[in-house]
Amino acid sequence: MITPLLSSAALAQISVTAAHVHSTRVSVEEITPAARPHADGADPVQPSLGGNRPVDGKTLLALQETSTDARGLTKEEQEIVAEMKKRDMEVRRHEQAHSAAAGPYGGMPSYEYQRGPDGQMYAVSGEVSIDVSPESNPAATIDKMETVIRAALAPIDPSAQDRAVAAQARKALSDAQADLKEEKAEEAERSKQKAEERQSGAPAGEASTTDVTKATDAYRQTSILISQLTAQRESPRNEFLVPSHTAKSPPRNDISEIFA
Repeated sequence: MITPLLSSAALAQISVTAAHVHSTRVSVEEITPAARPHADGADPVQPSLGGNRPVDGKTLLALQETSTDARGLTKEEQEIVAEMKKRDMEVRRHEQAHSAAAGPYGGMPSYEYQRGPDGQMYAVSGEVSIDVSPESNPAATIDKMETVIRAALAPIDPSAQDRAVAAQARKALSDAQADLKEEKAEEAERSKQKAEERQSGAPAGEASTTDVTKATDAYRQTSILISQLTAQRESPRNEFLVPSHTAKSPPRNDISEIFA
């Protein structure tokens, strides 16, 4: 199982309870050999306990099941040990897959153990802590989260916790990709402004010297024209009046013509 750094989540443990079976031990000498014909053709000898007591098949099977091996384990205890060994291997393989894929962002596997009927300690659960915090810039965060996702899903049987960590990393990855896209757009805009500055000779957003000069000349010309029109409107009207009569013709009631 893989867990975020500082998380206390742990994989559900499989608890194996060893039921210690106490049984009567019967030595090999106390049981006669299996039924076999005598050379002289006499009836075969039936298995029996010490004292020539016969043993039926059911009793013999029960004795075999409760007999112990060289380690003193019953058949049931032997089965428990075999299951715990299998679980131990699965847990270690699972956690080592996380650790190998996490690289610099993951820690070493840690395990929880349980003692088996044989007195040995077997791993029944484990975890690998991994750093899922974002990096200082979007590009680095993207690389990190891709590694975290691979590490979380590295085992062939990811746990629910593993999948949750992968989902968390995907969210951080998506946010970092959006931030990187925005940064690239801003960089493109800055590059465009710098190109405009080189072409105009002035910083982007500011008018060039030539543009200022042209604007100033246009303003001056406009001011002069306005002044002239204002002066014409304020001049006395008689300056524009021309008498319409001469000595040879009589006046026409002081009617004057205005020439524009």
